[in-house]
Amino acid sequence: MTDSRDIAVLDEDQADEEVLERTIQERERLMLRWPLLLGTAAVLYGSLCVIYIVIRILSFLFIYMSLWTNVPPSGLLLMAQLFPIVSGFFLGCLLFVAGIITLRRRIAGPKLINLWSFFTLGSIILSLMLRLQTMPDFVEQQMIVYDRVLDREALIASQSDEVEVEDVIGQMSPATRAAQEVQLSSDTTRLFVAFAVMGACGPGLFWFILNIPRIRRTWVCWD
Repeated sequence: MTDSRDIAVLDEDQADEEVLERTIQERERLMLRWPLLLGTAAVLYGSLCVIYIVIRILSFLFIYMSLWTNVPPSGLLLMAQLFPIVSGFFLGCLLFVAGIITLRRRIAGPKLINLWSFFTLGSIILSLMLRLQTMPDFVEQQMIVYDRVLDREALIASQSDEVEVEDVIGQMSPATRAAQEVQLSSDTTRLFVAFAVMGACGPGLFWFILNIPRIRRTWVCWD
C-alpha cells in the first residue's frame, strides 16, 4: 500500500517540474520576442531621429539663412550647431539599419546598436561641451536675430523706413539688454543640459537591454 507521504513527495516533485517547465517556456518566449520588440523600437527610434534632424535643418535654414535675418553663425559657433545635426542624421540612419538587421536575427544588429549607443553618448557629450563653450557667442547671435525680427515687425507695423525703425529699436537701455542676455544664457544652458540628459536615456536604455545576461547569451549565438 502506498504511503501518503510518498504521494505528497510525488505531488511536490510533479508541481516543481510543472513550475520549471512553465519557467522555461516563459524564458523561451522572451528569447523569441525580444528581437522583434527591440528591433522594431530601434527602427522607429532611428526614423524619429532622422525626422527630427530634418526638422532642425529646416529650422536652421529658416532662422539664419532667411532674407530678413541674414546672420548665419560662423567659426566654432557654426560647428557647435552643425555637429549635432550632422552626427544625429548619420547615427539615426545607423540605428535604423541596426534595427532591421536585429529583426532578421543577425549578430551584426545588436553589435551595431551597441556601437550606436557608444557614439551617440559621445556625440551628446561633445555637443554639450561645444554648446557651453560657445554660449556667449550664441547669446549674442540670438540677440542679433531678435533685433532683426523686431526690426521687421516694427517696419511692417509702422510702414516706415528703416531709419525710423532703428530709432525705435534703439530705445532699449544697455542695462535691460544685459539683463536679457544673462537671462537668455541661463535659460539656454539649463535647456541644453536637460536635452543632453534626455538624449542620453535612449542609447543608455538600448545598451542596458542588449547586455542583460540572458539576452546577450542569445544574440551572441546568432550568425
